[in-house]
Amino acid sequence: MFSALHRRRIPVVVTGLPDEVEDPLLRRALLRTGVVSAGDMTREAALVKLMWTLARTNSVNGVRMYFSLSFGGELTQGEEPI
Repeated sequence: MFSALHRRRIPVVVTGLPDEVEDPLLRRALLRTGVVSAGDMTREAALVKLMWTLARTNSVNGVRMYFSLSFGGELTQGEEPI
């Protein structure tokens, strides 16, 4: 499913990833499918940030870049998104 969305260049944003995502192989596999981590953002904050981001970029890498930045404290400092 994720790879079909990735081929269509549709970013997939995931909130609340489990601890198992610390495994480097799993992280790499998720990145290849186009998943963008929202870190510890609430679903509501991730949705608003995704809408704001898509108004500025249409690439998965652009979405990933914007989601790695905290503009209004929506991410806990030190959180390293995928």
